Amino acid sequence: MVFIFPKKKIYEVTEDNLDKKPQVNHDSIINRNNLEWVKIEGTFIPDRPLIYLTIGNFFDNKKTKIESFKKYRGPSWTPPYAHYLIDDVRVWQEGDLPEKEKPVFEVSKIKKNEPIILKNVFFDLDKSTLKPSSFEELNKLFTFLQKNKNVKIAIHGYTDNLGNKTYNLKLSTARAAAVVSFLEAKGVAKERLQFLGFGENNPLGSNETEEGRRVNRRVEFLIL
Repeated sequence: MVFIFPKKKIYEVTEDNLDKKPQVNHDSIINRNNLEWVKIEGTFIPDRPLIYLTIGNFFDNKKTKIESFKKYRGPSWTPPYAHYLIDDVRVWQEGDLPEKEKPVFEVSKIKKNEPIILKNVFFDLDKSTLKPSSFEELNKLFTFLQKNKNVKIAIHGYTDNLGNKTYNLKLSTARAAAVVSFLEAKGVAKERLQFLGFGENNPLGSNETEEGRRVNRRVEFLIL
């Protein structure tokens, strides 16, 4: 697995792209004996301004390590290829590196059935489509669930009071369901997740002001 920071976009593997010197090179076989996530990281000092990040294999067959899966989880045959899923790619400039990630949600400090607001979770206008800017916060919730395997949670969705009450109820339910779908896609068991929509009920701010309506449009989670 090679990480290259080129000045131009690389759309396909060509002779010009092969054998490029990688700035970060993870040269060991990934997931030799299991199908779990593997953390890959590295640092490098650029010698020129760089814009793009390309991940892949930029060596020819002679320079590429190849290994058969002797213990393959599935039919008793060796697959002729492998698929890798890449998630949560982050690039930091020196000086901006996070010191040590602190636990975002500590189970010991959360009371059962106490709602916790998920900050920075946003949707397209009048839709239940999650915006990419929501992924950082939702990944924190996913990490929390990974560290606390026995915890079951409920996701609650809310709206402001603009529009029809029935519509708002459906929208809040769909948005809560979208968060659950995100977590399920990351690998959280369906049995650990519930969702409900409450529409414009239980406002935290005044619906007479834009700031109050912004506060009321929210997604919460609580430990069951």
